[in-house]
Amino acid sequence: MPLSQNSKVKIFTAFILFIAVLLCWFYFSQTEKLNNFALVPLRVTIPEGYDLKDIAGKFKVFKNFDVNNFLSLASKSEGRLFPDTYFLTGTEDETDIIKIMRDNFYKKIGKIDDDILIMASILEREAKTKEDMEIISGILWKRIKVGMPLQVDSVPETYSYKGFPPAPICNPGLKAINAAKNPVESPYWYYLSDKKGNIHYAKTLDEQNANKAKYLR
Repeated sequence: MPLSQNSKVKIFTAFILFIAVLLCWFYFSQTEKLNNFALVPLRVTIPEGYDLKDIAGKFKVFKNFDVNNFLSLASKSEGRLFPDTYFLTGTEDETDIIKIMRDNFYKKIGKIDDDILIMASILEREAKTKEDMEIISGILWKRIKVGMPLQVDSVPETYSYKGFPPAPICNPGLKAINAAKNPVESPYWYYLSDKKGNIHYAKTLDEQNANKAKYLR
């Protein structure tokens, strides 16, 4: 028995509704997957001692991040972009990155004198361990106090003038900042790092020259 026109309409309508339900299910299932994917953060680690160019190299893969604009905008933030592990979306631009890292700095460190921050940035480049950072901090603060040039290899210009460089040379971590704030007194005035990164201290220039002959040749 052939179907009536009314039956055909009902069957067609049911078919259309079925397709509509199927498409809706597919749409929402894929949307949920995309949302779940979007919630998975990108992990970016900025090590202690990175400078602006190093940091820019980490974020240059972000589609909205412009390296040159970052270097320009962050030029006065060197030292205050806190080295840490960040979980991001990958859509951040250079302004977002600067704000995120600066906010983290003030959350972890708070307000800090410029000289202490500059000292911390030097210590980050001059030593590896907490103990060496604290001893070298004591040496360098003594040199500042008596008007002696800092003479640090990480800032070659400090061999030719007294006092600090005009700005931090990198972005120090908490260990270096604490060492800058809490120098350890010692009888030493000089130090050097051998080819393996070990620090050797000296009380006099003669001892320093002997260490150079022993460890750097």
